[in-house]
Amino acid sequence: MENNRKLIDRITAIKVALDDDKNVDLKPHLVALANLLEDRNMNFNEFTSFFPSLDVSFSIYKKLSPNEKFDFLNIAVRKYIEKRHSIYMSQGYSATTLQVRKDFEKHKTEGSSAKKKVEGMLIKFGFKELKSEESIIDNPYKYHFFGTSVATTNLLNNLRQKLKLEFEWQSVHQNKSADVAFSDEEGNIYISELKHTKETGGGQDKQVSELISLISFNESSEKIRYLSFLDGIYFNTFVNPTAPKTIAQVSQIKEYLESCPKNFFVNTYGLEQILNHKVRVE
Repeated sequence: MENNRKLIDRITAIKVALDDDKNVDLKPHLVALANLLEDRNMNFNEFTSFFPSLDVSFSIYKKLSPNEKFDFLNIAVRKYIEKRHSIYMSQGYSATTLQVRKDFEKHKTEGSSAKKKVEGMLIKFGFKELKSEESIIDNPYKYHFFGTSVATTNLLNNLRQKLKLEFEWQSVHQNKSADVAFSDEEGNIYISELKHTKETGGGQDKQVSELISLISFNESSEKIRYLSFLDGIYFNTFVNPTAPKTIAQVSQIKEYLESCPKNFFVNTYGLEQILNHKVRVE
């Protein structure tokens, strides 16, 4: 809210400057705007919500170079002042807008909330983050969240070279990476996909389908197993399934786990049992 107020004040200052001189140098103002937009949750305010009307989403804006950001902001702030700012000022900006936008976008952050939850659990049970120069093979109590880092490249190359990792699930799902890999005290390596869902239907069903698909794959190495983690209310529908779709999903999960006994499909409790060494695969 404080940063949003600063943003509104800055836009008002830009409007005053432009009213005085249409050709005024806005660079100092644009630098201030760009800095404010680097702060957390600034994608929820009225100004950044205006970006899509200029065919630029906030996520695209974040990927621009500094010079490109200045060029875009130079256009965007002028258009915003012309089309929106005066109207909003007359009606009164409200911090409620920020919360409404964040609530509306909450579903998009559920994946990251699952990752944060699992990382907290890993740390709780004594796991340490894998360093880029380390091998996860024969290196117990290590974890690594997949991304574009050197550590991810090294980890996957190491598993492919030494344990003949195929990771077919990745190619089946448009080269999508899993979320995290971790090793237990016996040197077993779990490649895991994490989801948090609060309801069934639509995109939620697609996410669950990806989880079910992951545990259908088997690796030749006895050390590698796949683990699907489903957090949230959706998992509860699997306990006593009644809907035909859910019954089919549970049947499929059981079938895959029977044919791939090294793999797991778990909720929070199940993952805690694995991390706390209470589950073993013989």
